[in-house]
Amino acid sequence: AQWTVYKCGDVFAIKVPKGLESIVEKYEVLGHSSIVGVEIMDRSRNRIKDIIESAKIISDLKHPHILKLIAYSTDLPILIYEYASHGTLNYQIVNGRKFSFKEVIMLAIQLADALRYMHNLNCVHGDIKPGNIFFVDGIAKLGDIALLTKAFFGEVKGTLGWRAPEQVNEKLYSESVYKGYVNRIDIYQLANLILYLITGKNIDGEERFIIEVDKILKRVGNKELEMLLKEMLEIEPWKRPGADEVVKKLLLLLK
Repeated sequence: AQWTVYKCGDVFAIKVPKGLESIVEKYEVLGHSSIVGVEIMDRSRNRIKDIIESAKIISDLKHPHILKLIAYSTDLPILIYEYASHGTLNYQIVNGRKFSFKEVIMLAIQLADALRYMHNLNCVHGDIKPGNIFFVDGIAKLGDIALLTKAFFGEVKGTLGWRAPEQVNEKLYSESVYKGYVNRIDIYQLANLILYLITGKNIDGEERFIIEVDKILKRVGNKELEMLLKEMLEIEPWKRPGADEVVKKLLLLLK
């Protein structure tokens, strides 16, 4: 879903789905309900149910590099996150921030460890891109988790430019579900992010079927990272390394 975000001081960010801004802007409490709330519930009941179910799972994720979902409504699609005081990675890039090789690897390690944690809990982010990496007091955190779990398989298509091959190929996706490799979507997307930060190029899942990856990877300038990214960008999800292996190999690049 696309969201509208409201800043609440320098501590919280309140999010509601686009089209349902009246929850925040016009909501007047009358006891335990309101006319606005009832109208929204009637109009968007299934959408709201899915958001609340996702929020229950996301709120239980506790990791230093995952944006905290502090609270959520059990009746309406209102999510309250910690405020990202330094914006998103996309915001920083647009405003001219350049990342050194070491900074890229450090960022990748932090995100990969967050993915390792999520995958161990059978959760998948599903939409890793610069706009979904937030900075809280300078600390990078995964946010806007699209959320793929056993209850949500098949609902997250990712973002154009950042999708994994299985997100654009139904047969490949079904096979990844059957073999138990759905979480490798995140591995491909993380590799895409690293590649983009170093070379300025990202490879959408649809493009991956026809492009010569080796030519792009030569721009990376580090043989070990080039080899790791090649593994992470494999078309078949089951050929990609797991998040724990990615963390270990990234750590070796700092030595």
